[in-house]
Amino acid sequence: MTVLVIGHTKGIGQQLLKVFDADQDAIGCSRATGHDITRSSDRRKVLELACGFDTIILNAFSDEIKDAQHDMLCELYNAFENKLKTIVVISSNSADT
Repeated sequence: MTVLVIGHTKGIGQQLLKVFDADQDAIGCSRATGHDITRSSDRRKVLELACGFDTIILNAFSDEIKDAQHDMLCELYNAFENKLKTIVVISSNSADT
């Protein structure tokens, strides 16, 4: 199994990458690696990268642009709707009102 963790530089994403990297072919992408999901051009780069992975974990979130995670999820779904992929979304900002 190959795993892409989107939003891997700290917290849950960082720990997930450690767990998956121990047994799987796993990498992470984030703002730190030039993949800022708030920018459409960077979301396209994420989509290109995601083509090579079986499992995609979307952990990235933006406090500045609240729809960024949703936009990334929609683009992932549209790109891989008819492909055998697993997409997991982690959101830890649900308590914000």
